[in-house]
Parts: sequence; structure tokens; C-alpha cells
Amino acid sequence: MKRQLTVAQEFGILVYRNKIGLLYHPKLLTVGAVIYDLISSGKVELDNKNRINVINNFSEIESEQIVLKTLSKKKNRKLFLWIVWYYVTFNSKSVYQANICKLKSSNSISTAENIVQKIRAELLEDGNIYEGTVFLSFLLKKVNLLKKYFSKYESEDLNKTINRLKNEECYKVYSIISKSITILDIAVMSH
Repeated sequence: MKRQLTVAQEFGILVYRNKIGLLYHPKLLTVGAVIYDLISSGKVELDNKNRINVINNFSEIESEQIVLKTLSKKKNRKLFLWIVWYYVTFNSKSVYQANICKLKSSNSISTAENIVQKIRAELLEDGNIYEGTVFLSFLLKKVNLLKKYFSKYESEDLNKTINRLKNEECYKVYSIISKSITILDIAVMSH
């Protein structure tokens, strides 16, 4: 089944609806989600040394175009270094804004409800689990949005499911992004 929205777009809708997009974490996580989408679609690949290589630099999605253009400029840079670069240069803001620009005008309330229902069906019920939904759940957990959209009981079950799914391939990408942000947090707090 083809997804109507990318993981980055779904994340953008859920973050934008909760007005937490002003913080840098959602912006950096949006960049990470766009990179995940690019990996999933085969436009970029992550090699065994966690370097990003561009395979196809065309996309119709504006946020993906911005990231592809940037990734194409510097070859063989590690994912961790890209996250640091986006943090230091503040370019994550342009990716975030491009990601949510068209989504602002759509019916984001019903779309958000559909996204939450999809997560519920895949991760809390016996539905087929799509790797992108797992990645989206990792992102939502990182910005503490699971409790916004799910009951306490559902949040606890989702956290258990998310922990169980840490062996999925998408967790590798998420883990690098999450660790990069944690390292940046520590560096900022120590100054």
C-alpha cells in the first residue's frame, strides 16, 4: 500500500498541531525524517560506515529537494555529521518550514487523527507494521508527543512495542539521529 504522506510530513503535522515546532529538536528530527524517507525511497543510502550517498537527487517534495541538494554537495559525510551541520547552520528551519508549508492549509486535524489511528492499528492492534510507522513512533517518543495523542495505557503499550522494535532496520537511522541530538544538547549545556 502506497503511503499518502511521507513520514516527515506525518511528523510535521503532529508536531505543528501541538505548536512545538519552535524548538530545534522537532526541526532536527524533521531533517532526520526526511533523510529516512530518502533512504526508504532509495534516493539515498546509508553505507556500513553510516555515510550518506545520494543515488537519485530528484524529488517532487520540497523538503526532500532541499535536503538532496545539500547532501549532493558533500559526498560521503556521515549521518551524524549531517545532523550536526543542520544544527550549526540552522538550515533545519528551512527544511521544517518546507515540510509543513503545504500541510498548514490542509485539514490537519482530520489528517492527524488518521495518522494516530494508523499508529494505533499497526502498533497497538494486530495490523501489519510498516517500518515508517515505527520510525514515526520513535520520533514522537523523542519529542514527548505519544502522551498527547494516546491514553496513558496506550502510551505505555506503545513504549513497550517501540522498545521491542528496536531491532528493526529503521532504528539504526533513528538511533544515529537521536544520539546526535543528545550529544548536541550536552555540548550546548556545557558552555
